[in-house]
Amino acid sequence: MANGNPDHKAHQEEIDHYDKFFEPISSLLQSIARRHNLYLEKYYHDAPCWSLHFAHPNGGCATVDITQTLNNAVRITGTWWVDEYETFTRFIRTTSAVECPCASDSVEPLVNKALAETYTFVRGKWSSIHPGYEPYWSKTWTKEEFDKLQEPSARFPTPSF
Repeated sequence: MANGNPDHKAHQEEIDHYDKFFEPISSLLQSIARRHNLYLEKYYHDAPCWSLHFAHPNGGCATVDITQTLNNAVRITGTWWVDEYETFTRFIRTTSAVECPCASDSVEPLVNKALAETYTFVRGKWSSIHPGYEPYWSKTWTKEEFDKLQEPSARFPTPSF
């Protein structure tokens, strides 16, 4: 029962549809993940998206998402986030979204560009700041437990670029 959907057959049909859509770039994305030591995640929360995750050199976590669009192209976006327990705030920086056909020759340079740009983000130039996580974080972790999760490579691998 993925994400609470009791209809396993419908869920599998959805995943099969995503697999068919991403097939032209699946080998490419797997190769990029291996080459740069990135954690590759497919269809988080059943979304039509492949994500390349890594521990950001300036703290926090980063990802480049390759998402199916409504017109059967892909949208590529890089995101970096840093969580601060003291203020129960998430700080986010994103790249501009870029759309292209779902083909290796189109996707590869744009994924590489998003990875490079996301990797070089610096603190302070946030795209958005989201306070209000206290009800969630404080009930789940102590500050020490939370800080341990924020250590480099605690959640995602250190990339090689």
